[in-house]
Amino acid sequence: MLQLSAMPGMGGQRPSPNPRLKGLRSWPIRGYRNFLIFYLPIENGIDVLRILHGARDVDRVIARSAGGGEA
Repeated sequence: MLQLSAMPGMGGQRPSPNPRLKGLRSWPIRGYRNFLIFYLPIENGIDVLRILHGARDVDRVIARSAGGGEA
């Protein structure tokens, strides 16, 4: 996680129609198969929004956590 914090551009971009999620990225967690960190790069590192299993409807969960999706 320290490497990701130092180089937040390593994660894959996750497009979102929600402007609050502009710049959203994801990164797999080593040693935890199918789990992803969803984060936003910030000035001095990253802001972790969620950690989710890849089998979940991640777009829906992320949208809900940002206050922009269905309940």
